Amino acid sequence: VPYASDSRFAEFYVNGEYMGNYQVCEKVDVGKNTLMPDIDDEEYLEYVAGNTTNFEFVCEIDAGPDDDDFTVKASNGNNLTMKAPELERGDVNYSKIQRYIKTKYDQMYTKLTKNDPAVNDYIDIESLAQVYLINELGKNWDAGAGSFFFVYKPDETGHYKFYASPVWDY
Repeated sequence: VPYASDSRFAEFYVNGEYMGNYQVCEKVDVGKNTLMPDIDDEEYLEYVAGNTTNFEFVCEIDAGPDDDDFTVKASNGNNLTMKAPELERGDVNYSKIQRYIKTKYDQMYTKLTKNDPAVNDYIDIESLAQVYLINELGKNWDAGAGSFFFVYKPDETGHYKFYASPVWDY
């Protein structure tokens, strides 16, 4: 699965009291020396300037986003918390970027749920199947409701589509 984070299990103690075994994972972040070094979190500026019709972004289906998160409300009711780009309310591009992301996500979701033959043009089915299987095998109860990530980026031919990744929150 693209962007598989490195992780380690850790025994956690507070003041000598055992609190459990946890999995420590790399933070889902973009840019040099991160989990996602090839994602450009400022590519949206070229879109805003009218120099391109698409840009890369990373979003998380998030059942409980924080008030200060850059979120997009999809038509199916999902909250998408943006990991890249991260804009703040008041940014002149805030609404335009929200509409773009909502449109792209809604198109993908509709193609997927309607079993449209063109779904492969909107989402990488292999990554979605892999993430689905990982969540099933791991009995991840909140898969699809929280901490479920998508990357929107070009494939090897330059066509933009969604990839289900990275797997996180185990």
